[in-house]
This record gives sequence, C-alpha cells and structure tokens, in this order.
Amino acid sequence: MGYKAREDIVLRNIYDKYFVIDLWNQNYRLHENIVSINYVSYCIFSYIQKVDCAEIDDLIEFVYSEFSIPNSISREMINDDINKFLELFINLGYIISDNNVIVKNTNLKNVEKNLDIHKSAFDWEKWCIEVGKKGIPLAGGIELTSHCNMNCLHCYQQNLDRDSYMSTNDIKRIIDQLEDANVLFLYFTGGEIFTRKDFLEIYMYAKRKGFILSLLSNATIVPEKAFEIFKKYPPEIFSVSIYGMTEEIYNKVTQTKTNYNNVIRNCERIKKMGIYLELKFIILKENLHQFQ
Repeated sequence: MGYKAREDIVLRNIYDKYFVIDLWNQNYRLHENIVSINYVSYCIFSYIQKVDCAEIDDLIEFVYSEFSIPNSISREMINDDINKFLELFINLGYIISDNNVIVKNTNLKNVEKNLDIHKSAFDWEKWCIEVGKKGIPLAGGIELTSHCNMNCLHCYQQNLDRDSYMSTNDIKRIIDQLEDANVLFLYFTGGEIFTRKDFLEIYMYAKRKGFILSLLSNATIVPEKAFEIFKKYPPEIFSVSIYGMTEEIYNKVTQTKTNYNNVIRNCERIKKMGIYLELKFIILKENLHQFQ
C-alpha cells in the first residue's frame, strides 16, 4: 500500500518544536489545537511530502538511512511504529493511503485522544515565555496599506499619504523574513486590507508558508472571491471594528453613507462560515451613549 501527504499541510520548525499546520483548520485560535510532533516524526512526514508515493518498506529504509538505530531495535519494531504513525495521520486526514478518502474537516476528537501530539505534549504558556526569552518573535503583523475606503473621525492616518504602499514582492520578501525569524502567528492590517487588489495573493502566499493568520478589517468591501477562499483556507481570527450600533452613528463616525449594511451582512457571513469573528467597539463621544 502506498502513502502520500495531503496537499495543504505545512510543517513548521519553531525553536525546539515541530508543528503540522493544516491550512484547512479554523480552530487554531486555541493554540492547543496545533498538532506538534517529535523530530523523528517530522523527518518521516517531510520525506512523505517529498516523494510521489511512499511504501512501508520505503519508510523503514528512510529511518535506517537517517538515524542510528540501536541493535536492540528490530525492523519489526520500526515497522510497528511507522504503522502507528500512519494510522494517526490518516485519521487526521493529513496522510492519504491508496484506499483513503479525505474530508474537509479535521477530526479534532482524534487529535485529543493522542496525548503525544496534542495539548498534553507541552505547556503552551510556558513554552511561549521560554521562546520569548530567547528573542524569538512568535507573533508579528504587517500593515499592508494605509489606504482606506472610509474617513473615520478618530483615524490617526488621515494626514498620511493613503495611496502609498509596498509592492506585492516587497510584502512577500517580508513574509519570507518572518518565516526565517520563526514567526508562527501573523496578522494583516491597514488602512483597509481589502483595498489592495493583490490581497488574496498575499494571503495565500502567507497561508502556504504555514503562518496562522488573523485579519483586521472594517469588513465593508470583502469581495466574493475572499469568501470562496476563506471557505477552504480560513483565517484564525477575523477582527472587525464596529463604530456604532445604528446606521446613523456608524455613518457619523466613519463619515460614509453606505457601508453599515455591508458590515452587518459580511460579519454574518463570516460567522456562519465558522470563522472566529472578533468585534471591537471603539468608544468615542459620538457613540458613548450607545455603549452605556
């Protein structure tokens, strides 16, 4: 029987940890849902990703060629361990066998049952502190543009050149540098990110690098193509600023006339897709009475 890695799975080595990032997963807001594996499993998975189809004997020979195997470890023992490895990742939908069918949703219950790769494997909070002391930036953000389709009263960028922004290639180079720096969590902000015609290209470039992405947007001009992409490749968080509880106040703060209904409609769509929707209410004198 042959085995191959499913497309849209990315391996990331961050400091002393090895992660299997599923680009389909929309539950990474809880970091414990990020699958972690040991170095040997990382190497085996990497090998499966590189070949068209791997047989069990191929994987056994790979282990012998890459690692110093003690005489006390028999070929049968290695065979058993590899079969357990394959069974686990087939259940998760990360590896495909000849008779395996892949479904869209990762089976998190199967992840939770295996303590070797789930939240019991290590303490996320302690690890983040340790990584921080080493000067490794686990999280980062990129302001993609200062351009915005609104003119909010409180915006600190009103007097800036809103038409200037980095090129697509410039942003891709920054993303490459962040990958090299061991950044795992990345957010995109603006301005308004969807004013960039190349936003979805940038988004997918970062996705395929194995970043866990959050988006900060006013949610007024989300294109239909974005919803199509998010259905398969969802962000970790979609964060939206709400400037008023009514159209009148919203328009007053944003100095626009037609965006309120777009925000409500797009937020409802995002929520129905199962993407974690974060709503932020900015308190100003114009909307303070609604907050109270």
